[in-house]
Amino acid sequence: MSHLAGHTNYEDGHWLVGSGACIRSSDALTLVSSLLVFVAKGDGTISSMETQRMIDLLSSRLRISSAEALESLSAAVMSMADDEDFLQTLRTISEELSTEDKRRVFTMMLEVAAADGKQDPREIEAVNAASRILGMRKEEVHRAFKTYFADHQHTR
Repeated sequence: MSHLAGHTNYEDGHWLVGSGACIRSSDALTLVSSLLVFVAKGDGTISSMETQRMIDLLSSRLRISSAEALESLSAAVMSMADDEDFLQTLRTISEELSTEDKRRVFTMMLEVAAADGKQDPREIEAVNAASRILGMRKEEVHRAFKTYFADHQHTR
């Protein structure tokens, strides 16, 4: 079963990512949910459109129910506030993702940032900060931004 599309597959409670690494599905869900919330909160608030987009992305890309997606997003909000080591935990999980999987997560973050139709520089900075948590190189981030906006230019 594909989770992030492409080379990411679910087997025996673990995600098998393109690099051949294996991470627990709960870790991957925590990572993706947390980064999406981080980006959505970049402008200070999470709009209903951003919330719905995050639920839709988690449900479709990770193949979980909307209820599971909402629960994961709520847990991410609480963990961000309560866990001192939360960023390090996310960085550790990110190390197991392939470059392609990181790009897929990055694209999901851009989709959340664009969900409310507002271009807020604070959300773009949150996307950049999240890319650092993912361990993406500047060149990868630039290429992913360029690809995303080229692919979505025709919809504007």
